[in-house]
Amino acid sequence: MPQSIALDAARIETPPRGAHEWWRDTLPTVPVTRDWNAIIACLERVDHGVSLAVLDGTPRKPVHLPAPGASVFGIQVWLTTGAEVQVDRASVCLPIAGDVVLFRYAAGSASRTRIPGGRPVNMVDIRFSEAALAARGAQALCDMLQDRCAASLSRSDSGAFVACLPAPPALLALARAMAACPQNSRLARRLWWQARALEALSVTAELLSSAAPQAVMGDAHQAALRAERVLLQRFGEDWTAERLARMLHMSEKRLQRAFRQIVGMTVSARLRAIRLDVAASMLADGRRVTDVAADVGYASLSHFSQSFRAQFGRSPQQWRGSETSVPQA
Repeated sequence: MPQSIALDAARIETPPRGAHEWWRDTLPTVPVTRDWNAIIACLERVDHGVSLAVLDGTPRKPVHLPAPGASVFGIQVWLTTGAEVQVDRASVCLPIAGDVVLFRYAAGSASRTRIPGGRPVNMVDIRFSEAALAARGAQALCDMLQDRCAASLSRSDSGAFVACLPAPPALLALARAMAACPQNSRLARRLWWQARALEALSVTAELLSSAAPQAVMGDAHQAALRAERVLLQRFGEDWTAERLARMLHMSEKRLQRAFRQIVGMTVSARLRAIRLDVAASMLADGRRVTDVAADVGYASLSHFSQSFRAQFGRSPQQWRGSETSVPQA
């Protein structure tokens, strides 16, 4: 983080004391802990009712970001994988690196973002209060999000709507720029952030305008695609269809059926294929067999060797250091 960006985490971490605590328009209050201090890289009031928060670090233990308790429209650009976003009792949203989570919460909406411990997190969060959105003539974004949200991730009865989409390159570039902020003086930073926040709204409007309504693809198929992307990013973890289905708040049978229709194989078969393709690439680079087996999620070296030979016709040791081309997962 550039030294010119002032970090005043205590302002968001202490109990509310008065109207000067501006973050209450858009952000919740979180407790003072070493883990929160380790990841709050930037917290700024960009404008009246507009906040910017950048998380960048590694908490030792999981941290939880609760609902703000206010009506907000938010743009979360995730540059790392592993977080879980959930509204009330809706399905868990599992953003991966390069995703944008768009949300609109009413004042009474219940939500929670869980950030795992022991893993790096990097996320840029831009939020607009209802009044700030109206002042910029952008109230229509709430209706656009409602039309294109994922029904399984949202709770219309409590006014909470969520969509998780691959972030367009322009939005990823904006998020990285806002986290770095090249300006030195506080006034220059404030004006620069205001311009970038407005630009982020513009990119989001274009994204929602071009995104197909969620009715085009059923929620089960959306969940299957999300499940596959989680496997691609987190293949080293112990994923089962039951665990994925539980996190997505759907039955295992329904997820497996949709997964086979979309991906063409079962969850376990896809995870095995991803792990072995990644392992083949690592071995071709000369990595040690025992290290590769552990890195891709195999607890048993013999099981890894048997699976690898069945897939590629050669043992991991024979493959190691070879120039054999590796199929892409």
